[in-house]
This record gives sequence, C-alpha cells and structure tokens, in this order.
Amino acid sequence: MPSPQQSIQRSTAERSARRDSCRVFQIEVDLRMAAACDEVWVACQRFSCEQRERVRLDRLLRWTDQWLDELERLNLKEVPRVPQGWRPRLALLFSSLPFEFRPMISDCPTPTEAIDVIFDLQQLILAQKTEAQLESAISPGAELSGPG
Repeated sequence: MPSPQQSIQRSTAERSARRDSCRVFQIEVDLRMAAACDEVWVACQRFSCEQRERVRLDRLLRWTDQWLDELERLNLKEVPRVPQGWRPRLALLFSSLPFEFRPMISDCPTPTEAIDVIFDLQQLILAQKTEAQLESAISPGAELSGPG
C-alpha cells in the first residue's frame, strides 16, 4: 500500500499532467481558431474585391449604355460626325477600363463608327464580367472537371 506521501505525489503529478494536457489542447484549439479566423478574413477580402470589380464593370456598362443612347440620337438626327468633345470622353472611358483597349477609330468618327466601337467595348466588358462571375463561383482549390 502506498504511503500518504506517495499518494499525494502521484496525485500532484497526475494533476500536473492533466493540466499540461489541457494546455496543449487549448493551444491546438487556439491555433485552429486562428486559422479559421484567417480563412474568414481572406474570404471576406476576396468577396470585397470581387464586389468592387462587379460594381466597376456594372458602372462601365451603364456608362457605355448612356453613350450608345446619345450616339443613336446623333445617328437618328443624321449628324455626319461625332462632335469633337467626344474624343476626350472616349479617352477617359478607355483609361477607366480594367483591361487594355485600343480601338481603331478616326479622329472624327461617324456616329455609326462610334457605336460600333462602344458595342465592341461592351462585348469585352461583358466577357470580363462573365469570367469574374465564373471565377467567384468556383471555390478556391476546386478544379473544373469535364465530362468523362
């Protein structure tokens, strides 16, 4: 039979071992929580960036839609050339794009030529928007699998 002193020492050692085990467990839990928080933060940042890009592309589409309305009115009035004030506006639009766009357009285009350029631009904006939507729909690390 163990002496009282040995029982106390064994009990103290067991408590110390349990306490150390609890500390290790708490550290593991803390690390998992920190990793989860990091993942949430990264996901929030990604969502915020994607949201800003969607808003930017939507604004560009609305802006080009307004321009198409103006150009169509000029076309209906049979105006032979787009007014000179359009050149700086086009330069501003092209510099606002999230991709490079250098259309072949004359210095004084007809409304129809300008409409064609804006339609080409809208096609590129929509393609970029669709690509961004597809990318955000695919979770990180997931792979696209084809038929078969």
